[in-house]
Amino acid sequence: MEKISGVIITYNEEKRIEDCLKSLLPFCDEIILVDSFSTDLTLEIASKYTSKIFQRKFDTYVTQKDYATSLAENKWVFWIDADERVSDDLIQAILQLKTDGFKADGYMINRLSYYINGFYKYGGWYPDAKVRLFNKNYGNWGGEDPHDKIIMKSGARIGKIGKDVIHFSYRDLDHQIEKMNQFSSRSANEKVKAGQQLIVFHMVFNTIFKFIKCYIFQGGFLAGTKGLINSVINAFYVFSKYAKLWEMKNSKPCNYKLFTKNETADRETPQM
Repeated sequence: MEKISGVIITYNEEKRIEDCLKSLLPFCDEIILVDSFSTDLTLEIASKYTSKIFQRKFDTYVTQKDYATSLAENKWVFWIDADERVSDDLIQAILQLKTDGFKADGYMINRLSYYINGFYKYGGWYPDAKVRLFNKNYGNWGGEDPHDKIIMKSGARIGKIGKDVIHFSYRDLDHQIEKMNQFSSRSANEKVKAGQQLIVFHMVFNTIFKFIKCYIFQGGFLAGTKGLINSVINAFYVFSKYAKLWEMKNSKPCNYKLFTKNETADRETPQM
């Protein structure tokens, strides 16, 4: 029977890590956790479920996850994030695969997200199937940070498990907006590194199209107000990426010496 390594990266996940690790225990033969120097109780909690805990300074999601995967002793790796849980149905399906033998080199798994007040299947959020279980000899991490993904080698056989990883996406709207702000900054930074220039038409068109795609084509309107909110936030994320790309290309440090004495005095003197 093939063995599976559960792999995860963390940073300050004390409120979510325990349930995540518990969901790996029924089918994982080892759990690898790479932490980015958490300052909370993440490591203390994780140590109850695995002794294979490592620390590494975070640079990008791709390099961090590739490093974590390289530490797995088994060739079969199951990847999960701290805000995710393996559903009971998925656990049973993977246990059956271990018994019957793997027929593919990687398996795509659905992700079902909880959003605000219930599970959300619109706006492209479901099935959101990605390779999660894979033979690390046939795949590695790639993609543009923060939209990392497992890329299978040419010719690799990819199967699908029609069960779900449960994703507890955002605590609330403040958290969603905070994450969108972080991700848009990382994405803009990657575009700068790649030498991309801002094309205003792309910023306008892609922002509008993202809203139409999420709200109309992907059925966000069927979720009522929640679907509208999510579609607007997703569209603003796209706009933010382009706006930050422009800012990174054009911003200059503020130099107060550029102001004349009179200009400074005018700014500081109240008008009567």
